[in-house]
Amino acid sequence: MRLFHTVCAALLLTAAVTAQKAEAPLRNAVDVPAKQVALRLGSRDAAGIPGQPIELIAELSLKPKMHVYAPGQADYIPISLTLGESADFKAEPAVYPVARSLYLEPIQQSVKVYESTFRITQRVTIELTPDLKRRAAAGDTLAIPATLKYQACDDVVCYRPETVKLTWQLKLATAAR
Repeated sequence: MRLFHTVCAALLLTAAVTAQKAEAPLRNAVDVPAKQVALRLGSRDAAGIPGQPIELIAELSLKPKMHVYAPGQADYIPISLTLGESADFKAEPAVYPVARSLYLEPIQQSVKVYESTFRITQRVTIELTPDLKRRAAAGDTLAIPATLKYQACDDVVCYRPETVKLTWQLKLATAAR
């Protein structure tokens, strides 16, 4: 029984940390035009520091009764965020929220989707090169390109798949001493 309570407490703590992380403010937020979704880009931190990781955020808001398919959903076009290649940073895989199961009555099938407002996060580590250290000291920015692909659907229609080119303009800074 004690193990059960320990596991439950750990799960509650994990859920609380996850919920708190999802509600963190979106810094340097920029709205990006996209069809069927409201899209904002930002980051968890105000600036990127060479040699340190930073979390990039794509926040999507869908209208009521709309959804996009989650990664791994077979037979549908899932949402995907892909960063461009660069020698200036190393990217970890994008992190998607837990998907919700939606029952599609017309085809009598359950699918994994995202609805309402959700965030995709992408952790990158800015390389610690002499050029990036110089640029950080000067307060320059680093462009991080990406592509967001998705297909939005509502209760009546699935819209054409969309591909949106994105760029995070990340302010560079030096580490505080």
